[in-house]
Amino acid sequence: MILQLDIEQLAPGLYEAHCECQTPPTTLHGSISAALKHYGTDIPADFCRFVEVRYDGVSSGTTAVTRLANEPEAMARQLMGLAAAVYEACQDMTSARRASAGTAKER
Repeated sequence: MILQLDIEQLAPGLYEAHCECQTPPTTLHGSISAALKHYGTDIPADFCRFVEVRYDGVSSGTTAVTRLANEPEAMARQLMGLAAAVYEACQDMTSARRASAGTAKER
């Protein structure tokens, strides 16, 4: 079984994490790494060994639950880096579309 953990930033220093396997399913944390560590230590190994973490529209891919507990800072950096790369790519696409639309209008 692969669980899905969704993390969303509500405000600077306030993150909401949601995982159906936990009670309550939604928890609040001061950082992404704190949320990862929380779920990495709370998910029983005999229940689930793998998780997919989603943050700001990007996915970590499938990773071991133990990584959440053992490498939360590295995973948080990875997720933020992926989210930033996606955001930048979207900005580049938007700029390219605007430039293309401007060129088409000039013709």
